[in-house]
Amino acid sequence: MDNLLTKKYVGSMEQLAYARKVKLEEGKGKNTSIIQVSNGSGLAFTVVTDRGLDIANASIKGVNVSFISKTGITSPALYEEPELGFLRSFTGGLLTTCGMTYYGAPCYDEKALGLHGRMTSIPADQVSISTEWVENEYVIKIQGYIKENSVFGENIVLKREIVTKYGTNEIVVNDTYTNEGFEKAPFMVLYHCNFGYPLLSPMCYVESNSVKTEDRDSDELVTLRDIHSFSEPMDTIDEKVYFHQTKDNNGYSSFSVVNDELKLGVDVSYSNEHLLYLIQWKLMKSGDYVLGMEPATNKTTGRDLARADNELTFINPQEEKKISLKFELFKG
Repeated sequence: MDNLLTKKYVGSMEQLAYARKVKLEEGKGKNTSIIQVSNGSGLAFTVVTDRGLDIANASIKGVNVSFISKTGITSPALYEEPELGFLRSFTGGLLTTCGMTYYGAPCYDEKALGLHGRMTSIPADQVSISTEWVENEYVIKIQGYIKENSVFGENIVLKREIVTKYGTNEIVVNDTYTNEGFEKAPFMVLYHCNFGYPLLSPMCYVESNSVKTEDRDSDELVTLRDIHSFSEPMDTIDEKVYFHQTKDNNGYSSFSVVNDELKLGVDVSYSNEHLLYLIQWKLMKSGDYVLGMEPATNKTTGRDLARADNELTFINPQEEKKISLKFELFKG
């Protein structure tokens, strides 16, 4: 249906699609700003303005696909940096962005670094929402700036743009990282995409264009069953982490998480110029039942080991690095 004809049927496009700023009023998320988005095709998601414009809840036609941890949406004021403190405010969600100058295991690399970096604890600046017809497409766009900086330290600025269109099943994330400082800085980013019940169940499987896979904790051969299949929740079970190297497809890599029984799934494609690894985090534990699929610049063994292995990448003064991801949710 074209622009003019659609307008004849409605008084306001909010009847069909919208993005609304909301503030949480109580609990650990008190005073946290979020944006609720519905695009008229059954696709709905929540952008957490105060946590790096990451994406928490996501559903298609009323069915959830994302993992929300027991912490829920938590105020950035409760972020704990040292060691594993990150886990006390880790929402999970469809997307938690880790970085920008470090992520992975806590370590000491020039200074003490906690788990997964600060980015998701940084409120966005200059947040804007636009809803407009572009030719015959009604486009919802959220934009803002996330700044990781310190006196005597780095000054990395991320411009993030999140786009969806009326009547589609897609969420596109366009990121531009710029080193606004005058010295090179470490550059490590990981896109922590988290999937949960009912998408994730023993009926679920994963497909990816992985060409080589390592087990973080073992030298034993990784089987397809290890990677692609899932069990019922178990009260006592350890996490499993796999490092995939993926095949390039004209500058992009991809993976899918699919539940055939529910005819439900998510396809994710991402630009791989800077994202050399796909990390898979698999935890089948009761109450922490989650699959993380995480395009990343490095493994999650910590910045110290990335430096020691000569795999630590940098962003030069005034340099830009661009990364994009596209999520396609489907039901039926």
